[in-house]
Amino acid sequence: MSIVSGAIADTDIVNDDIPAGNIITEASNAAFVVTIIAPVGSSQFVVGVAHTITWTVSKDVIAWQPFFSTTGGAAWTAILAQQVEASPDTYAWTVAIAPSLVSETCYIKIECEDALGNLLSGISALFEISATDTQPPTGGVIVPG
Repeated sequence: MSIVSGAIADTDIVNDDIPAGNIITEASNAAFVVTIIAPVGSSQFVVGVAHTITWTVSKDVIAWQPFFSTTGGAAWTAILAQQVEASPDTYAWTVAIAPSLVSETCYIKIECEDALGNLLSGISALFEISATDTQPPTGGVIVPG
């Protein structure tokens, strides 16, 4: 059995054109959507601490690469030096301990590539990178001592 793949329009193939035993797989040129789930707006990433970046993609991708901006999206820095050839939906990023990374105007961008070489990015909500944790704790009960 052989596999034929490529971008296929309905008018490109007549049933008689497909040899017996072959499977046609369609690699669509349709746009896809990359949605960043985390960080959410008003999140705080603390330098030196691992934080989970989470995203979804509306179709299969063959590679992805995360970026961050501390300039409100004016400039982007790669978190990983090159694309990762896989299709996960999370990445644990430990923010480097560097004063230059502390900012209140940060974004995460995930750039994904599909099998046809199409690139598309998703950008997170605005979040903060800080030197120390300044957000109040969530949950729990404080018991007077």
